[in-house]
Amino acid sequence: MLFRSWGGIDLKVANADALSRRYSDLSVHAIAQPDGTWRSNLVGKEFEGTLLWQPQGSGRLTARMKTLTIPPSSPASMRAPAEPNRAPKDLNLPALDITAEQFTVGGNMLGALEVAAVPERANWRIERLRITNPESTFNLDGIWEGWLSAPRTRVNIRLEASD
Repeated sequence: MLFRSWGGIDLKVANADALSRRYSDLSVHAIAQPDGTWRSNLVGKEFEGTLLWQPQGSGRLTARMKTLTIPPSSPASMRAPAEPNRAPKDLNLPALDITAEQFTVGGNMLGALEVAAVPERANWRIERLRITNPESTFNLDGIWEGWLSAPRTRVNIRLEASD
C-alpha cells in the first residue's frame, strides 16, 4: 500500500470541494498505524470528530463525530454541466459506521445520527440510519443502489413522533 511508509499528515485548508459540497476551515491530523490503519482528527466549520480507516478487505470507515453538517452544494458543482457518472464494475465500497452527536442538513439541526452500512457489490445495504431528537426518532434501512451511476434507493422508514 502506498501510504504505509508515511508517518502521518497535518493539513489545513481554507476551502475544499468534495462530493459536490464545499467544506471550510478544515484541519486534518492523521497518523498511519503499522497495519495500514489510519487514525484521524478532523476539525472544520462543518464537522468535528475522529475517523478510523481500516483498509482490510473492502475497507471500513468508522467516524465518531461531535458535529456533522452537510453543507449546500459547492459553487463549482452548481456551475459545472452534469456529466453522467459511471460506476466501475469492480468498485469496492467500504463498510460505514458513523455517529454524530449533532447532525445538521440545510441549516436544520436534526439531532443525533447513527449510520451502519455494508457493501453489496456496487451498492450499499443500509443496516441502520437513525436520527433522534427530543421530538422524534427516524429509522431507515434498505439498499442504496448504483449510487454513482444510476441512483435508486429502496428503503423501509419508521418515524416515531412525541407529538
